[in-house]
Order: sequence, then structure tokens, then C-alpha cells
Amino acid sequence: MNHYSGFDPYLIKERNEEIRREVQALRFEERLREDHSQALSRLVVFALRSTLPLFRRVRLAVQ
Repeated sequence: MNHYSGFDPYLIKERNEEIRREVQALRFEERLREDHSQALSRLVVFALRSTLPLFRRVRLAVQ
């Protein structure tokens, strides 16, 4: 027994492909956000590692 006899198989296939494309786009956007946050945290770590020794030297030189 076919429960989908009233539906056009072509339309079902097109809708499934449309949903698949939407899901892929959302997953891609999520990966971009994750990559951006990881890159930002790496940038912060780099900035801290490169500037903290300079600040320490300046503070020691002033005292």
C-alpha cells in the first residue's frame, strides 16, 4: 500500500533536495562561526603572549 499515492514523486524529490541544501548551508554557517571564534581566541592568545612581556619590561623599567 502506497501512502503517498496522491503526491508527485518529482515534487517530493525537489523538496527533499531543497531541504538538504538548506541544512548544508546552515551547517556551513555554523562551521564558519566556530572557525571565527577559534581564530579570534588564537589571536587573543597571540596578542597576550606577545604584549605581556613588553608590559612587564616597561613596568620594571619604570619602577
